[in-house]
Amino acid sequence: MPARLRRWRQDQAGKWWAELSLYAPAGAVRQLGGEDYAGVPREPAAEPEPEYLLVSLVRDHPRKELVVHERDCFTLGKDRWRYTIQTIDAGMARTMLARFDDTVPCQICKPDP
Repeated sequence: MPARLRRWRQDQAGKWWAELSLYAPAGAVRQLGGEDYAGVPREPAAEPEPEYLLVSLVRDHPRKELVVHERDCFTLGKDRWRYTIQTIDAGMARTMLARFDDTVPCQICKPDP
């Protein structure tokens, strides 16, 4: 089971001990007799940050246009081989749309990072 080393502690006899945070699936944890776990805080998983796709159509002419899509935009489904696709986070999507004239949002999925 993975554990995170929090610190080293030395006891009175001079022996060193590792203080760990141990990560185990909930099903592997057994309650100790006499212990009340009702007050143990729970930390739900953070909402994953949305991902976007930065897409460049493979073209023969020099004008290059980049298009920002929602990750599940259906317009990319059938002809993916014709595109160069990079996964980007919301911050990068905002930056690309705000600062670069050759980057536009998809007119179908209308991403709003």
